[in-house]
Amino acid sequence: MFLQHAGALLHPLRAIGENFRNERGRWALWAPVFLGLGVGIYFSLPVEPWRWFGVVAAGGLGLLLYLFRLKPAIQLLLIPVFLSATGFSAIQIRSLTRHAPVLAERLGPVNISGRLIAVERQEAGVRYLIAPTAIERLSPAQIPARIRLRLSGKSRADMTLAAGDRVWLRGVLLPPPGPVSPGGFDYGRMLWFERIGAVGYILSPPRKRGAAGHEDIWSETSLRLTAFRDRLTARVMAAIPGESGAVAAALMTGDRAAISRPVNDAMKNSGLAHLLSISGLHMGMVAGILFFSLRALLAMIEPVALRYPIKKWSAGFALAGLLLYLLISGASIPTQRSFLMTGLVLTAVMLDRKAISMRSVMLAACALLLLTPESLYSASFQMSFAAVIALVAVYERFGAQFSYNDGEDGWFIRGLKYMGATLCTSLVAGLATAPFAAFHFNRYTVYGLLANMLAVPLTGVVIMPSAVAAFLLMPFGLDHWALWVMGIGVHWMLEIAYWVAGLPGAVIAAGQAPDAALLLIVGGGLWLCLWERGWRMGGLAPMVIGLCLWLASAVFRPDILVEGQGRVIAVRNANGDMEVNSRRMARHANKEWALQEGLMQGMPLRREGSARACDPSLCLFAARSGDRVALVRDSIRLQEACARASIVIASVKAESCQGPRLVLDADDLSRNGAHAMWLTSDDVILETVSGERGRRPWAPAKE
Repeated sequence: MFLQHAGALLHPLRAIGENFRNERGRWALWAPVFLGLGVGIYFSLPVEPWRWFGVVAAGGLGLLLYLFRLKPAIQLLLIPVFLSATGFSAIQIRSLTRHAPVLAERLGPVNISGRLIAVERQEAGVRYLIAPTAIERLSPAQIPARIRLRLSGKSRADMTLAAGDRVWLRGVLLPPPGPVSPGGFDYGRMLWFERIGAVGYILSPPRKRGAAGHEDIWSETSLRLTAFRDRLTARVMAAIPGESGAVAAALMTGDRAAISRPVNDAMKNSGLAHLLSISGLHMGMVAGILFFSLRALLAMIEPVALRYPIKKWSAGFALAGLLLYLLISGASIPTQRSFLMTGLVLTAVMLDRKAISMRSVMLAACALLLLTPESLYSASFQMSFAAVIALVAVYERFGAQFSYNDGEDGWFIRGLKYMGATLCTSLVAGLATAPFAAFHFNRYTVYGLLANMLAVPLTGVVIMPSAVAAFLLMPFGLDHWALWVMGIGVHWMLEIAYWVAGLPGAVIAAGQAPDAALLLIVGGGLWLCLWERGWRMGGLAPMVIGLCLWLASAVFRPDILVEGQGRVIAVRNANGDMEVNSRRMARHANKEWALQEGLMQGMPLRREGSARACDPSLCLFAARSGDRVALVRDSIRLQEACARASIVIASVKAESCQGPRLVLDADDLSRNGAHAMWLTSDDVILETVSGERGRRPWAPAKE
């Protein structure tokens, strides 16, 4: 009987082993998954590891792989660990190469001198990216490599300033902002990998103190390209006035600064925001236009078409055009990723290999994780690869149903197959990217499929071909005709965005999800897409569990949120709703907290009947746990708050506050940043931003 039961238990294991062996050709597809695991381990550590740990670990495991090269079973166990160590090593090396001073405390007003790297003219003002050479009250070793400063739209900016100019200004510097709540998006970490060590605002417009000097060849080339982009952006916006011109400039040069907030909101709420940033879709369209145009032209020249590999020539021409488009558009990290993925397809064509396959996606992911491993945590990386992997998996299985049969399919059948392929592509890409959009932006666009069904064909047929034609005609001064057509296409795309965004219930707030929920969904999705045999359907189980965990996470949301400077707090009342003391102060935190809570219109103010229960110096809340919570911003009323509340949050020092079971004062907030609290009858569970971030280079400790 025991042997029978043991055999029954071993049968599923044998089936799994058999499926695993039969999928040998797909094993390599998991390489970027293990590379990403190593990157994730690095970011999850509470302290910075020994700087050469990753290199030593990867080298040691590589040596073991060589020593056990004749032992396939051992190698099979070592390879995933080796890849994870390689990913860990890649992010450590990247971290070391990006290391630069980070401002820990507010500084200013101070005098600042430096070189202008970029100028972004926005609706709310002008934003300058500067490489400082001198900052008052900072030693040379303390000066950040780059700073990003904003000039209010009320001030008069010097419109003659350009990238490369030497400037002097007076401004206030602030540390790069951390998350607005524990576990939230770490904007400071993203800026750190861009070598931006401080942000802030300018008190008076920058003054030019000389033209660009001579720097290293890479800096000079970058500045020249930036200046060229600025001129090209101005040319496009002069030819296409209004909102359409701002969007057209973004599609041609990658400069989105002139796009107004209403346009951004409409594109975001309609599910078309991805069309504003140069991504794989745009790169694929540009490559396709260049490839098929040259190939059709060469095919009409019979001697050339019969004697030479015009398909490979066309792929090389398209690849060269993509490289120019990459440089003109600013070569941002997402655009580099799109170029790499599309370039691999064109390279495969030139090498007579299968152009689009899961293996090419794997190679692109590995290359990006080795070159820019920090991009693993960006929404654009996750969403673009989720869409591509899902589409390749679907078309590997069902692609034959959408392919044309030459000589058999008439124009009507071809049209139906094209529409079916477009619908399938939009549906699959939308479903694949939905969890990431909801996780990162706490929102889900209900009519995104409808908007993409209308706007993507318009982009592919009118907008991007006109953009390519404008680039080609620009040296001859004939680009205004192509830009006119592009402007019409962009206008109709914006009309679609406004219409869809205005539909009832166009956007649903998703609320904050635990990391475990997304990891389960991602793991299940990878299992479903990367394997070929029937056992891949097992990936649905973790996806369903992750979705259930996501839906149930509302029960475990915190009872109190405290903004890092103590200006705003949110407290969960007896009805389970969060209330804030102010919606005017700390607006970014207010907005993010509302989205995490699943609210699109912001959280309600603290009220008692029809009268406000808060004044500027003291605000009292009744938490659902029964605790009285006080936010006090004036030392004169500190003792009153301590007498009336069991939990006191003070934006002033509160050493003398006795009686409450928890007191957080200005020193606690300055040292630990934003707080989240869970209240029970006998305990207060605390999480802080500093505790979540740990002691890392992008999160300097505050004394």
